[in-house]
Amino acid sequence: MTIPLLASLIATGIWTYQRRTRAFPYFIALLIFIASIFIFKGFFLDTVFFILVALLLLFLFAEQAITLAKETRIRRQEESRANRLELALAEAEERNETRQIIIKSAGKVQRIATNQIVQCHGASGYSEIVLVGGRTILHTASLNELEETLPAIFLRVHRSYLVNLMFVDALSRDPSGTGTLSLTEGSEIPVSRRILPRIRKALI
Repeated sequence: MTIPLLASLIATGIWTYQRRTRAFPYFIALLIFIASIFIFKGFFLDTVFFILVALLLLFLFAEQAITLAKETRIRRQEESRANRLELALAEAEERNETRQIIIKSAGKVQRIATNQIVQCHGASGYSEIVLVGGRTILHTASLNELEETLPAIFLRVHRSYLVNLMFVDALSRDPSGTGTLSLTEGSEIPVSRRILPRIRKALI
């Protein structure tokens, strides 16, 4: 048993010298364990052995938990950066390329620039489109159909609402677990509990 432990001690010592991540705690734990073998050599197979093994296992489990928590935090940070990048690209595309959609309302067909749309509200198979300045247009398409034609900068924050994230001023969380988006033109939009974490990531 001593030879594998000494080999592990040497390996972790080399990794510590090479400044590998979290090698030093393993080196110290093995050093203490091996030193204890020689210090308590006469009765090592008794209680001390089991205590040291239990402590070593506890240390290894704690190290794994720390590593897992760190990896989870890094993954969430990467997801957040990806969300911000996706949003930034969508905003850049929205600004640099004036995209238009066709709106059918009251027998009239007109083109509307998507960067002029603040929000869309679904109602009975129709969509109420709110433009910059407060003007509203009743569109004959459903909110689901409208969502498919709008760029990625528009996010479905609720089953009845699509919001242009360029016009979001603030996001607040309600005591019930749902959220509220405050838009730059003054209106407030409900955010469903399910979509709230995604909205928060997109706005960070």
